[in-house]
Order: sequence, then C-alpha cells, then structure tokens
Amino acid sequence: FLKDCPRMEGEIGSAIRSGNSDLLRSAAHALKGAAGNFGPNGAFDAARELEMISREGRFDQAAPAFEKLKKELSLLRQNLTELVK
Repeated sequence: FLKDCPRMEGEIGSAIRSGNSDLLRSAAHALKGAAGNFGPNGAFDAARELEMISREGRFDQAAPAFEKLKKELSLLRQNLTELVK
C-alpha cells in the first residue's frame, strides 16, 4: 500500500484534471479497496466519496473531495509507517 499509494493518488489527480469520470471512478474504487484493508479509516471514506461523485456526475465536487482524500491518505500513511517500524 505504501508503495502503490502515490501512483493511485496520481491517477485520481490525473482523472480530475482531464475530466475523465470513468478513470476517476476506477481509480477511486481501487484506492478505496486498498485503504479498506486497514479497517475503517478516513482515506476509505474519502475514496468512496470520490467514487460516488464520479458515478453521480458531480464532477464539480471532485477537486475539494480530492484534497480531503490527500489529507486522509497522509494520515493513513503516517500511521502505517509507525506500525512497520
């Protein structure tokens, strides 16, 4: 997860910048699944929200939701890094 997370985060950012809702849905779904392996967490919730935004055509809400996701991913990565030390 720690190795793949930046790639998945980058795919979501690219999808938002290009306005590609299919890519956003797919990338958010993949990240949601990966984050969900660690139990309930904010990154899972934020990725789920981005997936729903893409499904419902609320693309104008994608950028703020992505900012929230980035913060939640940072927290999750910090927690996981501490666990593996």
